[in-house]
Amino acid sequence: AEAAPAEQPAEAPAPEPEAAVAAPEETAAPVEETAAPVEAAPEEPEPTVVTKAVPMLAGGFYDREALKRQPGAAELDADLCTLVHGFGMDSHRRNNIHYVGPGILMFAVGNVVQLLDLETMQQSYLSGIDGGGIGSVCVHPTRKWFVLAEKGIDPNVYIYEYPSLNLYKILRGGTERGYSACRFNKDGRKLATVGMFPDFMLTVWNWEEEAIILRCKAFAQDIFDVSFSEFFEGQLTTCGQGHIRFWKMASTFTGLKLQGEIGKFGNEELSDIAGYVELPDGKVLSGTEAGKLLLWDAGLIKVVLMKPGGKNCHDAMIETITLDLENKKIVTAALDGFIKAWDFNVIMNAEPDDDAPTTNIVPLEEVLIGKDVRIKGIIFEEDHYIIQDENGFLTRVGYPGYSTKKFLANHAGPISGLVTSYKSHLAITCGRDGTVRLWDYVATRLLYTRKFATGATCMSMPPPAVDPEVRQVVVGFEDGVVRVLARCADEWKMYHCFKPHKDEVSVIAFAKDNKILATASKDDTIFFFNLKDPEKPYKPIGFVQVPNMPTAMSWSSDSSKLLVGCENGQILELPRPEVNYDSSKTYLMESTPKFYQFVKPKPPKPEKPKKPEGEEGDGENLDG
Repeated sequence: AEAAPAEQPAEAPAPEPEAAVAAPEETAAPVEETAAPVEAAPEEPEPTVVTKAVPMLAGGFYDREALKRQPGAAELDADLCTLVHGFGMDSHRRNNIHYVGPGILMFAVGNVVQLLDLETMQQSYLSGIDGGGIGSVCVHPTRKWFVLAEKGIDPNVYIYEYPSLNLYKILRGGTERGYSACRFNKDGRKLATVGMFPDFMLTVWNWEEEAIILRCKAFAQDIFDVSFSEFFEGQLTTCGQGHIRFWKMASTFTGLKLQGEIGKFGNEELSDIAGYVELPDGKVLSGTEAGKLLLWDAGLIKVVLMKPGGKNCHDAMIETITLDLENKKIVTAALDGFIKAWDFNVIMNAEPDDDAPTTNIVPLEEVLIGKDVRIKGIIFEEDHYIIQDENGFLTRVGYPGYSTKKFLANHAGPISGLVTSYKSHLAITCGRDGTVRLWDYVATRLLYTRKFATGATCMSMPPPAVDPEVRQVVVGFEDGVVRVLARCADEWKMYHCFKPHKDEVSVIAFAKDNKILATASKDDTIFFFNLKDPEKPYKPIGFVQVPNMPTAMSWSSDSSKLLVGCENGQILELPRPEVNYDSSKTYLMESTPKFYQFVKPKPPKPEKPKKPEGEEGDGENLDG
């Protein structure tokens, strides 16, 4: 069954150039206009959303099973495997940690939302529905519901009841490819969402009615956060790459509209903004990439807050700002690892100096959580904080006293390689954060880590014929270095180290006869090593130049040829090098590669259905 298209607002003779008009049936209290100039936001028509009838369960909940995306032609069914355990989280994602219940932490990882009991460390999971991953999550002020704003083609916003995890509401038509942020208002009756590229759409929802109240384009670049005002009905703030914007839901003669005013940086350097907070008088305090605090009033910077001596309030980007009215302080946290408390009244009444747009401020308290800690997110509870460390940790900080306990350790960024042991329940990973980690995946724990100065890009485990004890792993790095590490009782030991390339190592491949190792690089070279030299293991043979960066390599079954796939789509074949190649003058070897061109076969035409016997026909050959 198809739903009727959303009703369009009546056309006005002279529409204002502001953001989208609300649906006619929605009403709101007028918001007083200000004298400050308001930057126009283009009108956006209500989207026409076509929906299919979804079976309902008892209690008015949707049937999640009926909504599951069907696997593609070359895709395995999602139910083929069961998620047993998740190691770590996406430590770079903003606004990703939330308490959804007492001691129950919620965060998104890929296409899964993970619920973690901090007392027992037991995990439970809820997978996304649209198949493109989870874009953003948030929790209702009552903690009775939580939101999964997804990614994909025309993704939806799914609202679940907690702790039953039943699907309660579905919001459709808010963005084209994914959501970057979402937030409830103070009383939990409205929900704001922001879309990712290409539309960057700000949408205000009456989520209980599954209806759009207002929508418009929020900005032309990435948006990090959105929030409703806690003090003024109908006001919102968005921030992100190179901007902060202040919004009003204003009643005009053409209807309810979103009016957006972009903050003017003036003489201050343009900056990304991630952390901000609204003050009771309507001013907004925000951070910057450099660690400054900016006090905004009517879309302009009223004053720049600095520490004495012209020092920034933090030494790195300020990620979160929290207002503590009860204790009359404002708390900031940044990538420099500091949490700092500032006097609320001093900031509220701050005025610029006579000769500069700045004023000095001294923190009431500052705590360094750790020398290498980079605070990306923080949750404040009565007796503790939960800190999301960009370096791959979650940290519980007791309050008062500031005792710290790290948990959920993982890579701080992309995982570039993973291998499993041939003879034990161990897995090895390497990452762009420069770490190589050993995991016991049955006991679900990290055994140990070794960190290097540059990021790891690929890895391979030597076959048993090369490493009979199955303890070694060969890892390539961004600076062209290859390291052979040996697994010991409680740490990684360096077995060999050599630098065959000028740029990052892209692929490592052992020959099937276990006599030659090939390493490829972004510098468009492939280097070969003799594994069976009695005097020097991993003895260099020489290298060949290839047309483009190799991204995949595979030896033939007899190890006589190496098939190479390149970044530009070329596929070529190289002959096996001679192990006794004379490299006294140069390691560069002459080699004539054989290039392959693969032609994708055309799919067979579907057979036409045969007519039942006895039915008149025109004599066509129905077999085509």
